[in-house]
Amino acid sequence: MDHTTTDVSSAARYITENKEKFLNELVELLKIPSVSTDPAYKKDVIRAAEFIKTRLEEAGADKTEICETGGYPIVYGEKIIARKWKGNQSALFLLHRYVAIQIKTW
Repeated sequence: MDHTTTDVSSAARYITENKEKFLNELVELLKIPSVSTDPAYKKDVIRAAEFIKTRLEEAGADKTEICETGGYPIVYGEKIIARKWKGNQSALFLLHRYVAIQIKTW
């Protein structure tokens, strides 16, 4: 078994073993009414960003930041992992998730 297969197997096992925790965190996030189309929910959108930043820190991110924009904030997190792979130092993980919820009135 090569290094990549081992890493994927380890990741899959970790996800399976922690499925309940991940689902609970998702439910907790979804309970925050982060409706970006309604200014009345601005504080909740910010609270959702803070929730995500905290989860990234708990997951071991090296750097996290809530970045202000012209509208609602975005959450940035990074984890740099350096190890030899085929003779080169390399690893890049990029995760993007748009969090704001928009509702449509009928």
